[in-house]
Amino acid sequence: MQKNLMTAAKECSAVIEVMHSTWDDSAGHSLETVTRLWPDGCIIENKEQVTLNKGSIRVNYVNDSASLLEITLVYVWINDFGNIETYVAGTIFS
Repeated sequence: MQKNLMTAAKECSAVIEVMHSTWDDSAGHSLETVTRLWPDGCIIENKEQVTLNKGSIRVNYVNDSASLLEITLVYVWINDFGNIETYVAGTIFS
């Protein structure tokens, strides 16, 4: 179980890094670029980014139109016992 949490943390961190890199590379550090590529509520299921059993990462924003973008990633997967597991990570872009 601990291994799955470490994997979820690592994979959420990787998604945040890609989002930050996209934001950093955009003209004028546009938060709109991030919210356009990853709209509020979008689900990431790419098997290169999400490796846990039947896993997905949901992207949520507290306020996607503000000059401050609070991002929450919710990673959900099925563990080895058939139970649903959840990991939540967050960051702020400003």
